[in-house]
Amino acid sequence: MSVRYPAAVASDPSQGDDLGRTATAPISSTGRPEPAEALGASLGRYRLERELGSGGMGVVHAAFDPDLERRIALKVLRVAAPGLEAKDRLLREARAMARLAHPNVVTVHEVGTANGRDYVAMELIQGETLADWLRAETRRPVEIVAAFVAAGRGLAAAHADGIVHRDFKPHNVLRSRDGRIVVTDFGLAREAQAALPALRDLGELASSRAQAAMTLPVGTPSSLTGITATGSLLGTPAYMAPEQWDHGAVTPATDQYAFCVALWEALAGERPYRGPTLDELRSQAALGPAALDDSRIPRRLRAILRRGLDPDPAQRWPNMDALLARIVRVERRPGVALAIAGGALVGAVVLVVAMRAGDELVGPRCEPPVLDAAQVWPPGHADAGQTVAARQLDTEIAAWRTARAVACQVAPVVRAPQLVCLDGVLARIDAVARAVRVNRGTQVDAGALLIDPRVCELPRAPRLMMNTSPELREVMAAWLARTAAPAPVLPAAADALVARAEPDPCASSLAHLLAADTEKTLAERSRHLDEAQQEAERCGDDRVLAETAISTAQHMMGNEWLSAAVTAKLRLADAAARRVAQRDLIAQVDLMRVEVARRVDNLEEAIARGGAAIDGFAARGRLRPELTAGLAVLALRQIRANRDDLAAIPGQLAAWRTRAVRELGASDEIVRAIDARAAEWAFAQGDVAAARATLDRLARALPNTPPQRVSGVVVDRRGNPVAGATVTAGRSLRGDSVGAAGGFTDRDTIRSATTGADGRFEIPDAIEDAIVIAELADRRSPPVAAGEDLRLALAPTSRLEGRVDLAGRPAANVAIMVKDLAWPARSRYALLAPVAADGSFAVDGVPRGELRVLAAIDGVGDMVTGGATARVRGPVVRGVALSLVKPTRVVHVLVRNTVNTRLANVEVVILPGRVASSNALEMTRRFRSGSIRLARQLDGEHAPKDIVAAAKPGDLFATMTGVPDDASACALGLPEFSDAQLERRFYAHLDRIQVICAALPDGVNLITIEVPPIPRLD
Repeated sequence: MSVRYPAAVASDPSQGDDLGRTATAPISSTGRPEPAEALGASLGRYRLERELGSGGMGVVHAAFDPDLERRIALKVLRVAAPGLEAKDRLLREARAMARLAHPNVVTVHEVGTANGRDYVAMELIQGETLADWLRAETRRPVEIVAAFVAAGRGLAAAHADGIVHRDFKPHNVLRSRDGRIVVTDFGLAREAQAALPALRDLGELASSRAQAAMTLPVGTPSSLTGITATGSLLGTPAYMAPEQWDHGAVTPATDQYAFCVALWEALAGERPYRGPTLDELRSQAALGPAALDDSRIPRRLRAILRRGLDPDPAQRWPNMDALLARIVRVERRPGVALAIAGGALVGAVVLVVAMRAGDELVGPRCEPPVLDAAQVWPPGHADAGQTVAARQLDTEIAAWRTARAVACQVAPVVRAPQLVCLDGVLARIDAVARAVRVNRGTQVDAGALLIDPRVCELPRAPRLMMNTSPELREVMAAWLARTAAPAPVLPAAADALVARAEPDPCASSLAHLLAADTEKTLAERSRHLDEAQQEAERCGDDRVLAETAISTAQHMMGNEWLSAAVTAKLRLADAAARRVAQRDLIAQVDLMRVEVARRVDNLEEAIARGGAAIDGFAARGRLRPELTAGLAVLALRQIRANRDDLAAIPGQLAAWRTRAVRELGASDEIVRAIDARAAEWAFAQGDVAAARATLDRLARALPNTPPQRVSGVVVDRRGNPVAGATVTAGRSLRGDSVGAAGGFTDRDTIRSATTGADGRFEIPDAIEDAIVIAELADRRSPPVAAGEDLRLALAPTSRLEGRVDLAGRPAANVAIMVKDLAWPARSRYALLAPVAADGSFAVDGVPRGELRVLAAIDGVGDMVTGGATARVRGPVVRGVALSLVKPTRVVHVLVRNTVNTRLANVEVVILPGRVASSNALEMTRRFRSGSIRLARQLDGEHAPKDIVAAAKPGDLFATMTGVPDDASACALGLPEFSDAQLERRFYAHLDRIQVICAALPDGVNLITIEVPPIPRLD
């Protein structure tokens, strides 16, 4: 039996969905709007080569990416795309697809904006849509089933990631020239858990007199056959499940229904339900498949498809995997299974092969693997304290066995490269298993080094190392130890590891990455990363190359803010992660993109990227990075400050902690991180005592390298020694109503001592360049720089009360900060207090004298502050008034060097009034209120057009919001603070650092400031 796809349906112009044009299929000769850009032009870094197609939302071009030297499909949103949700749909589509690293889902490389146009860059498929392939010639049922099973695997992958397509049809499936099947056009995709109705106003639409009366000749292309409408009608009516018509919940069962409609249509030559009007089509679908004529459907598939077409979602197959398993099982006749496996996608038969009893890893078609899987990781071999790694290795071995069994069944041309790839996967599993055993008793994260065996099903499988050396196994053991350790490898140990790893380029690359994390200087880190890159290229393993690219991008982001070079490195990291198709590596890139989005004030994009990172880590069973990403997203949601976001924080933290303790133990690092975040939340809610108690419990003494000895005496106001006083030393300290010194950050490097009867104290291992403070009851000493023979004088403290006008901001995102103007500018010490819901605050333990009081906002962009000066003489001072009312004026500040050299970093400050240029020390003393932001390097994707037009090479810029009418912009050059010694010298010589200020005239929204180079600070 052969099937001819119905031409009347297949040629429907409305079926040509935008993402379907990622295939290089011929375009029908229908009228279409003008392309988004002229051919040969550039959009961002992409060079447009030819138009592939167009639709109501946008135009799709074949384009060239010069950075990664590859051709891609570039979907560009029309300026006048219909509907208010066009851009949201484009972004939703890109994000949904980017989350899926699966051979049967088209790969999304990037979503961005250039020249005022939004675009999505994705994989270019050389081929055609499944509808075009079906129409081109008569196809055998086995070929059709093979193609649809492959497409079903893509849908199943989406469902496993919590995504429902909502618009599955043959025109949204692509077939490459080599037979690869990919699902595309996720423009209507939604989270499966959201259970959102697909049709908002379809009831009104269908019941309207005009629509109900509409009739069309049979065979006429219409909205009934293919349109994906905008506005109230979302989806393609001919493939829509009854629950979509009835405003019901959209679930994976909805996609299953559309899949069965499409497969029925492909096999029978017509759809199971047909009607000339929306009402009739809806009525037929609601009746169910009982009365359908299935004579043209192969007998073995009839009951399977009928169940998938049941109007009740609960009566359909439990999931897509179950449906596909049933289809493949009935197709396992002589010659049929091989056609399914070799003709479309090997993964189409995974479930059936895995379920067959007695499947072997060798046979007439397969040589034995290079290693014996039973010896690599025997069942029950794990140490009792390594439950996480054991679960990860068990899962990986099981997946490898399934993939190997499948590969042994397919045609030789497909089988050979897959077996080579699977040998590489098993070799890595073996090396990781050995590294896990070295770390016996430790809850290491084996997933940090494993490879998902399913990558071997890709048309172009990644390159993997075939052999593992003793050097590689030693480095892997150190790598895994780092996943559970509270501190990085010590520099001396890292250098020794690098030396021992030198004979093996794969081991050497990973060792250099470990060493880069231990170095304090920028030059040393850069050297190790360069060495890692060279060794990774010699190694040739795509996962090692991806780890190197990701580490390099992370390093650059930490030192260059946001520049074109950083963006390019980020793209390379993303491409490397996708080349090896590992969800956790892609998630690492997503986390970096969270930071990029924060830096350009795109909070929603940051949250979305963070969510994708969480999903990616979860998909690979990597709990620690999953929860780390979760904490980052939780902080962003607190900044966004939706009521639901804030209300969910305590419960989310509690749930994460319970899960982490259950799986990793109460002493694990991620449990400590969750507790620290809970302490921050308690502080923001006004429970300072609970916050301090948690932080004190979490504090521990990690090695300070190199240590600094601190000693001296604590005295009272009369100069008498004080016994029993607490002395604390740390690089960054903060006081509150409970104590003089503590910290949310660097708490593990803080050291304390108690004075003896003679008032003397000694701290032998304080962190280098610390500040020191003493306290006893309500008396505290001013902070001083660490040293020996210090004299710390205790003095009475006071209470400061006041109110801040929150200007609609949640109190949880605002804190009060107090500093004594007499303290050294480099003291890095402040008193902090939370703000109540009504804006009131009280700060205990403040010194007496002239104080600077600031209200600071935890936000994405600039730190907006309202400030005041308070003179404290007695025990209580009341009536301090602050305001966070923010003007709407926006000013772009362009900063360049006076000697035409590169600026490392620049801090831009907006101050009220006319402010004269001065040195940094004087400016620090003068600062009362304003907004502060680090300038960033120009990047055409993020910089405003007027900035780009006025800029010169090497310039930095900052966009300042909330600028008052009478204000000045000031710029301060900063060094690379990755060098700790340079940082210390910088703060010791603030009086030599120039701050250049310029008044902002009314109506001016762009100003250029020239700053001198930073002087030598020897």
